[in-house]
Amino acid sequence: MNTLHRRQFVMAGMAACACAACPALRALAAATAPPVDVGPIGDFGARGIHDPLGPGRRFFLVNRGGRLYAVSATCTHKAVKLVAKGGSFRCPRHGSTFAADGKVTKSPAKRALSRYGIRLDENRHVVVDSSLVFGEDRWDDAAAFVELP
Repeated sequence: MNTLHRRQFVMAGMAACACAACPALRALAAATAPPVDVGPIGDFGARGIHDPLGPGRRFFLVNRGGRLYAVSATCTHKAVKLVAKGGSFRCPRHGSTFAADGKVTKSPAKRALSRYGIRLDENRHVVVDSSLVFGEDRWDDAAAFVELP
C-alpha cells in the first residue's frame, strides 16, 4: 500500500513538472500579468531595441519606423528567452533569429514574434499590456504600437 502511494505521488509530481513547462501555461501567465509601466516615452527615443526590464523581462521595446512597440522576448520555436544582439533577436538554444520587427530571419522558428498591447498613460509613460497579444497579421492594430513624435 505504501508503494502505491509513493508511486502516485511521484507520478503526480512528474505531471505537475510537465504542466509547468507547458507553453500554454506560460501564455496564460502572460495573459494574466498586469500592465507594466516601463517609464517615460522619452527613455525610448533612440531608434533600436530597448530592454526596459532587464533579466526577468517578457518583452523588448523597439523604436522603428516612427513607432514604438513591445515584442515578445520568447522564441516561437521552443519558448526560450531571446537575447537582443546587434539590432535583432537570437535564440541561444537552437539558433533561430528574428529581425527587430519580429519576423523570422533564420529557422528553426517558423512564426514571427508576437507583439503586446502598448499605450501612453496620462503621464506620458509607456504601459505594456501582455494580455493583449497581436500576431503578425495585426501588427498595424492601433493598440499594438505608439506613434512617436
